[in-house]
Order: sequence, then C-alpha cells, then structure tokens
Amino acid sequence: MKKSILYCAVLLTLGFASCDDKSDLGQMQVNPQETLMAPGAVEVKPAGALTEGKVNLEGDFKDGIVPMITYSTGETFPANASLEFDVDVSGSEDFANAITIKMDSIPGTPGAYGVKASEWDDAFRHLLGKSPFAKDNFVRVACYALIGEQRSRIAVGDKPEDIWFANSRVSVTPVDLHINVEEAYYLVGTQCDWKLENAIKFDHSELSQYDDPVFTLAVDIPADLVDAGWWWKIVPQSAYEAQNWDALYGPEKDGDSSLEGVLFEGGQAGAFKVAGQYLFTINMLDCTYTLTQAIPMLYTPGGGNGWGFETGMLNTWDFTNYFGFVHLNGEFKITDRPAWGGMEWGAGDEPGTIKLGAGNIAGPADGLYWMNVNISNLTFTTKAIESIGVIGGFPDNDWASDFVELKPTDDILVWAADITFADASTVWKFRTNGGWEAPNLGGEFDNLTNDGANLKAPGVGTYTMTLDLRTVPYKVTFAEK
Repeated sequence: MKKSILYCAVLLTLGFASCDDKSDLGQMQVNPQETLMAPGAVEVKPAGALTEGKVNLEGDFKDGIVPMITYSTGETFPANASLEFDVDVSGSEDFANAITIKMDSIPGTPGAYGVKASEWDDAFRHLLGKSPFAKDNFVRVACYALIGEQRSRIAVGDKPEDIWFANSRVSVTPVDLHINVEEAYYLVGTQCDWKLENAIKFDHSELSQYDDPVFTLAVDIPADLVDAGWWWKIVPQSAYEAQNWDALYGPEKDGDSSLEGVLFEGGQAGAFKVAGQYLFTINMLDCTYTLTQAIPMLYTPGGGNGWGFETGMLNTWDFTNYFGFVHLNGEFKITDRPAWGGMEWGAGDEPGTIKLGAGNIAGPADGLYWMNVNISNLTFTTKAIESIGVIGGFPDNDWASDFVELKPTDDILVWAADITFADASTVWKFRTNGGWEAPNLGGEFDNLTNDGANLKAPGVGTYTMTLDLRTVPYKVTFAEK
C-alpha cells in the first residue's frame, strides 16, 4: 500500500487554536486547523527574491508579481487535487504580527508562484511604516492541497510543527511614496522674534525621520501674549540652512489659533492664544500639528519642606508621569511651578487620587519617599525609602549585596558614607531598600537618573561620598580622605 495521503490518524487535525483577527492587508490570519498531508506530497523551493535575498518592489516589480517559489508534486499527491500557497510576511524573525498574503501563479512560468508587489508593499507599510529605505522582511510559505471543499496542509517534515516552506530573510525596498520628510525642523515666530537665524530646533528621536516623523518642542506661552497671539511657523532644515522664507510650513489661514490642524508648505502663520507650558508636536509625514499641555516639572510643597518649593521636585519624560524623591511629613500639595498661583492639585475623592483646587493631601509619617504622579489619570503613589546603598563590582562582593550603606544627614534629602575604591575601573550604582525595584540611580555624577547607566569609580582611594537628592538633577560628590 502506498504511503498514506493523510499523515496519520493522530494528526488528522493540527492542534493550533484559531484566530479570528483580520488584517486590513492580505487574508485573514488564521492558524491552520486543516488536515495534514504527508511530507513529500509537494516539494517547494525558494526562487527569485527568496534566493537573491533582496527585492526592489518599485524598480523591479511595480504593478507585477514578485517570484518567490517553485514547486513540484510527488507520487503521493492526489491527481484530483489542486494547490494553493500563502506567504507570511513579518518584520521580525519570530513572525510576530505577521501578515498573510495569498500567492499567485506566475503567468508563463509553470510551477512558479509569487505575490503581487503592491500587496507586499502594503504589508511592508503596515509592519514597518512609510520609510522609503530597504528593511529586512521575514517570510515563510504555507502550501495547501484542495480536493473539493477539503483543504489539507502540506507537511514539510515528520513533526507536526513542520508546516512551513522556504523560510527566508529578504531585504525589501518598498515603493517610494515621494514624501519628503527632512532630518530636522525649527520653530520661528514670537519665541525668537521672527529671526530665522535664531529659529529653535525641534527635538527628535534617534530613528530615521521616516520611521519616526514626529518632532516635538516644549514651549511656554506667557499670559500677556494671549490677546495678541503667540505666532509661529515651521522651518524645514533645508530652508533654515538657505534662510529661505518661501519654504516654511504653517496653517492655511493666517492667524489660525487652533491647537491642532494641518500644515501647508508655503502656508500662513499660526497664532496660539493660550497661556501655559505646552508641547508643540508636528508630524511631518501627515503634515499635522498639535499643542498639548506639557509641564516640565511638578513640585510638592508641604510639611516636609516647610511648604516651600526648593526641594521635592518631580521629573518627567513624557509630561504625564512624574517621579522623584520627596521629604514628606504630613499634609502636602502638588503644583505645576515653584510658586503659588498656578495649577494646584489636592486630595481626590479616593485614596491615591488628586484633583485640581482641592484641599491638602494627607501625607505619611516623616521620612524620605519616592513619589509617582500621573496627571492624566490624577493618581499618585508614595514608597518609603528605608535605605540607600551602593552595589557594584567590588572585590569579594561583585553585585551580590550592598557594598556600602549611606546614612541620612540632618537633611533627610542628603545621604553620605565613606567608601573605598580599590580599582578605578569598578562600576556601581545606587539602589534603595536593598533591592532593584525603583528607584535605583545611575548615569553621571552630576545627573543621576532612575535606571541610569552604571557609574564608574572616581579613582582609587577612600572617599566621603555625598548623595544630594534635594534638587533635580540628583548629584553625587566625592571628597578624598
């Protein structure tokens, strides 16, 4: 008797759970539950883009089919069956968020299959964004035999999980959308007295401007400019270098005071008529802008700091979550600036919540605390700091436990200890409460940050180490003994 067409009775169905999610691209992504056809029924070999390891979807195959595989059938393949192929495309080797595309036969080339360049390009955009640059795609092919309404998955090997053909890594150059996003953008207007040479540069991540087309700038709009407006335009890098006023971006209507809108090349000047601290965000792929509240730092006046603003500052990286060391002793408040009269948060209706204009927050016992505040959710937490230690690559210790424990001085926000460095290459960090749960401090001596990089020894010798948590940024100093 010939080898059975079906793998075996135990493997009539694959034990994968199905998924009903459907991408807007390609086919519905469903883990197979079809019957499994034995190995050798079909042989699939990489071809075209999969053997070359690269493909230019615009230059080579625009509006056409990209060759990817060839196939041949074996003796066990039923004469009354037809074939169907799918390909998974992913931006990562683990095929997370893979998009499944139905493959097409290539006219005039028997036994050859591929995918439409337009469908692969759509998948690229969905997975990896609108960048025009080549990026790695990971692909794998599924093969099915169709007999009437029965759809059977073709196996590759003798294990149930061996169901993928032609696993490959391909460098894919997508179709160029001809969207020009420059590497840098600047702000010109009221803030720099309309002097183009003094335009202020927007911040940007380390990613390509096509992978991350969002640029941001923190701005402070004074109250005395609300009536007249705080005027602005956006300057591309090329216009900044050429001092070319004609290539600037702005809203369609001169004096538009909207806090969000569309940017037009050669547009007019906007005029924000709000006061406060904001984050000016531009997306130069979509050509849009938004102005959102962005408080650079919060303050915690209360019983621990004499209801002052010189200590107890909370830092932020996203203008939503704020964190820092505070000395608490009974009631306190949270403010948006180092003075009364701005935004002031007090006790919310539930423990651990805050709200604007409310009464004082009931604070914990006298001590040092790590505080987190979320001004979007209007919540806060405090964590008592019982100890601060130094841990690192010290001889006979090597990150096993705190090498030295600091002690608070008369000011609970300043801690000190004597420490000996036998090797100038020793690396170390501060950590709290004898563990690695936040906060731990690293980075630079004059700019210590939570989860910062390992610190290096100041030199060989014995030092009095002083950790100053009174103001942001936190600092550590060394006095040689």
